[in-house]
Amino acid sequence: SKVFAVVRDQDGRAKQHVQAITRQRGRGPETKVRVVSDGEDGMRSIAGKWFNANEQHILDWYHIARRFEAIGKGLIYLPHVEDFEYRLSRHWQHLNRAMWKVWHGNLYGASVALNCFYDGVDIHIMISEEDSSRSTRLEQVRERLAELWSYLIANQTRLINYGREYRKGHRI
Repeated sequence: SKVFAVVRDQDGRAKQHVQAITRQRGRGPETKVRVVSDGEDGMRSIAGKWFNANEQHILDWYHIARRFEAIGKGLIYLPHVEDFEYRLSRHWQHLNRAMWKVWHGNLYGASVALNCFYDGVDIHIMISEEDSSRSTRLEQVRERLAELWSYLIANQTRLINYGREYRKGHRI
């Protein structure tokens, strides 16, 4: 009864529906609302207007995890070098460490782990003998990392300690 969803592009009367739902639950304009979103700017500004800036925005974990997954899936396409399994294991360690840091709200720690990941992948590709595919694979990893980092930086004020919130039973 305390959770509801709005897709504002699909509902021309979203504001009225949200306000009606909150009134039905005995809440008014002074009610503090937590908005869990993918970081889209429009929803942040709309919720601020609807609830007189009495809202907390958080970036949902689903969209963060999807970006990490996309990077992880690309690792199997890296060039197979002599010690591929070892290098792949190290890449996964750095990527998982970065994800763990973000899960605990530590963006600085995530940046360190992502830099280690990037450097490791860069070296992995440099020692590869496959000249033609080297730049393409490296560019794919670079693009995905840059997209993830841009997303995290653009939404850094909406990052929380997801682990703690999850243990408290809050929506993330």
